[in-house]
Amino acid sequence: MHNNLQLAFANTLLCAEKGVELLDGSVYGMGRAAGNCPTELLAARLNPAKYSLRPILRMIDDYMIPLREKEEWGYIVPYMITGTLGEHPRSAMALRGSPDRDKSLGFFDKLTTPETGKSIKPG
Repeated sequence: MHNNLQLAFANTLLCAEKGVELLDGSVYGMGRAAGNCPTELLAARLNPAKYSLRPILRMIDDYMIPLREKEEWGYIVPYMITGTLGEHPRSAMALRGSPDRDKSLGFFDKLTTPETGKSIKPG
């Protein structure tokens, strides 16, 4: 459940409601690019009597916050753009490693030129 469109948590809950027993998540949503469904959200929502948030929150405080300062993941507009276009996030990852890392409009225009045949459908 990758989080390119910020739907990983909702999609994971829907899967659980439909009977899926093996759910994918990662602490603090860590994952390549937009990240994954946050484990702490699942633990708090699915069965708070069974799962303790304290150790997860301690891990976030002690390890994930410092790591997040060094490594980038989570909601970033270029990942949203590739997710909306149904593209692998590799081009967004490349953009984030370039001097134009924060030029989302130019990135969007590049990915949606008539030559690419890509567009975001209205509505």
